[in-house]
Amino acid sequence: MERTLGGMERGVWRVDQAGPLNFVAVAAYRGPLAPAELRAALAGLQARHPVLRARIVPDAAGKPAHWMATGVPVIPLREETRRDDAHWVAELTAELNSPLPWQTGPLVRVVHLRGDAGGELLAAFHHAAADGESGVTFLRHVLALAARPDRAPPLSLPMRPALEAQLPRRTRGVPGWLLAAGMVLRQLPRLSGLGRMPVAAWAPPHDRRTGVIPLTLDAAVTAALVARCRTEGTSVHGALAAAFLQAAADVILAAGGRRPARLGVVSPVSLRAALEPPVSGDECGLFVSAVTVLPSLAQVTGAFWPLARAIKTELAAALRRDEPALAVRLQNLALAGTGDPERLALKAERLFPAAVGITNLGRLGDVPETFGAVTLERLHFSAALNALAGAGLGVAATTYAGRLQLNVAHAEPLLPAARAQAMAEDALVRLHAALA
Repeated sequence: MERTLGGMERGVWRVDQAGPLNFVAVAAYRGPLAPAELRAALAGLQARHPVLRARIVPDAAGKPAHWMATGVPVIPLREETRRDDAHWVAELTAELNSPLPWQTGPLVRVVHLRGDAGGELLAAFHHAAADGESGVTFLRHVLALAARPDRAPPLSLPMRPALEAQLPRRTRGVPGWLLAAGMVLRQLPRLSGLGRMPVAAWAPPHDRRTGVIPLTLDAAVTAALVARCRTEGTSVHGALAAAFLQAAADVILAAGGRRPARLGVVSPVSLRAALEPPVSGDECGLFVSAVTVLPSLAQVTGAFWPLARAIKTELAAALRRDEPALAVRLQNLALAGTGDPERLALKAERLFPAAVGITNLGRLGDVPETFGAVTLERLHFSAALNALAGAGLGVAATTYAGRLQLNVAHAEPLLPAARAQAMAEDALVRLHAALA
């Protein structure tokens, strides 16, 4: 299997060389999970997914960077004795900040924190090979295969073409460029006076470190939030964006300087259903783009629920206009021609000057809670910000078993842990206050 990297894959691969762009999926479970069963499950999934048995061969004379599936080792599994309930946070942070060996592969590795009654599985992925949906599905299938070691191995999937070749036809060619131009003309005037998070201490991407603040809304609060969002005509995503954007606004305004006209929130969204042909949630790969919403400062500093509705409305309109697919083409165009990874990373930060980034996988309602003798208790993820810290805070949201998990990432020293913690707690207070 050999294929040239697509534009999105290539951009992620090059930026990752300036600072890790890993993401880590986490599954907390109760019950027995033996190393031998885990290794067999990982072998089955590596055989199924082409990108998990591939490595990246860099540019050579006359040949661009490409995927190659030869000489790739098995998916590494590191077994650790579980220390306490916070052990997974330390391992998550370490995995986010440790580059994956793209030259040798594989572009995923697994850590098993094994306790007396259960533990956590952490799967770290290179973002060129997978997205958040891929990560949580991967762990679901690890547990399913480990529970049935006698089961026939899963069938191998073919290598997908590059993302750009699968975009909807209406977004390709000259008509696509016209739509993209319209998108730029709509957004460009609104970028003037855009507020940015204040930087406590600047550092280049290779000297940054991602920290993570985990927050959990229990089942009762999660259910109340879902019901209230429905009543208010918005979404949970809109409410989360409103809470974190208002928390960010307080920090930006307290820093002084020129008063911003707008603040931005960037939302990665799945392209799987829009691609031609559509991609199932079972496939591992990079099938995401992003939409940036730019509410005015008056909206952000105003009432909570009108802001949440405005964010949801603008995001829905962007989806109807195919803006995620168009953004793929524009991003590839904007980031082309920059050879040095660090310069490319800094350019990408300037292109995505949002105060907050929120990736919401939504309710993982199709994931079972039992796998043989194992019970899955939590399933969530977090992403590194080392080389793309322009979003200030990066919030990874999932809802599983009735609970909403928010893993709030920040890049030190740009956004210190104390400030990020205060912002996360502020956003949580705003969510609770909105439900009162």
